[in-house]
Amino acid sequence: MLRHSSYITRHQQPVADDDLEAFPYAIAQTPKALPLLANTDINTTHPVAFAPVHSISDDDDLPVLDATVPTSTMSSSALTVPSSDGPSSRHNLPDRIRASRPDLTDLWMSSLDLVKANPLKGGDLDLKVVTIQGKKVVVRVLANAADASSTTSHAFFDSIQFIRRIMHPHITSVLGVGCLQHHEDVAVATEFMDQGSLGAYLLQLKKQPSSTAATLRGPLHLALHIGRALDYLHTTHNLAFGSIHPDKVLVYRDSTADDDNPRVGAKLSVFHLMARGPHGAVYEPKRACSNTSGLANNVAFLAPERRTYTDNEPTMASDVYALAVVAAMIWTTEAPHSALYHEQGLVRGDVFLYNHSDTFPYSSLPGMPTPLADLLRQCWQVHPASRPSVATLVAALEQFAQ
Repeated sequence: MLRHSSYITRHQQPVADDDLEAFPYAIAQTPKALPLLANTDINTTHPVAFAPVHSISDDDDLPVLDATVPTSTMSSSALTVPSSDGPSSRHNLPDRIRASRPDLTDLWMSSLDLVKANPLKGGDLDLKVVTIQGKKVVVRVLANAADASSTTSHAFFDSIQFIRRIMHPHITSVLGVGCLQHHEDVAVATEFMDQGSLGAYLLQLKKQPSSTAATLRGPLHLALHIGRALDYLHTTHNLAFGSIHPDKVLVYRDSTADDDNPRVGAKLSVFHLMARGPHGAVYEPKRACSNTSGLANNVAFLAPERRTYTDNEPTMASDVYALAVVAAMIWTTEAPHSALYHEQGLVRGDVFLYNHSDTFPYSSLPGMPTPLADLLRQCWQVHPASRPSVATLVAALEQFAQ
């Protein structure tokens, strides 16, 4: 079993800075990591029946969605964006989309036409940030929509209809759809999380100076938030999230936070579920490379049954495995298998894990209550059937994370 070295200091809140929009963990691992944003006052509106943790805007211009709107039953040809050439075609793109996809009418955000989209730092190439009435919003872009193939546009719009039904206070919500400037691109908008990714946030915690420190502990309630989101997906939608990883977990400053109580919360990115749509109609965004997880050692967060050289469908059991790894990472603020990757390097470390599926990501969890530590180890069992349900793990986190 690998030895795990823990980091010892006191938990302090990261220092505020303007220079981060939501960069991934891998970029934060560079020698000079970007600083953490903590002063953007984002409020998120959730179209949910229960009170949201965080609301994106108090402005009436950002729509509140109705989850009861059914997916369009039109034919495949009617669902796609007609393609034609010339400036007039681009100018009429919003009208043509609404005509061919009336199921998107209630989501339409005309305000997207008026704003400039900037790249999301460290994000996928199709992720942008726009500012609407002083509020930052993240958009996923279908570039050159007027020229997109029928299959691509069909999948993009169907995936939006799928993820709009995902409504939970710890999963980002769809805010609307619209055309960006020049009417060449179509985008779906969701909330901007002002603290960036979980991995970057934890790295910033480790960098805080400590004078009276005993131990550094990440805020374990973030793992509870992730667990509640997974429990919702598993029980309400019978759906595995499939990539519980520090890049896919976003952190925000809680609306109840103040200088004396700088509380943060966590949400899963709903954009990740665009590739998990119903009936096989999914949208796979273009990426710069096949490994976009942020962490170079993404294998460390994969359940053993998913460590193959071919794509394996995620399961609820593999979600539980990954959630337990992330919970341990939050507690220790150390990456999983840190000793292994330090000694072997990234490639050899991955190969080792492919061939030694029974290696736990953490050999010890210093200071963690024994019942919770034992449960996390149960979540890391090789055989999926031996792992507890996410509801069991959530119940334990509720006991120890408050």
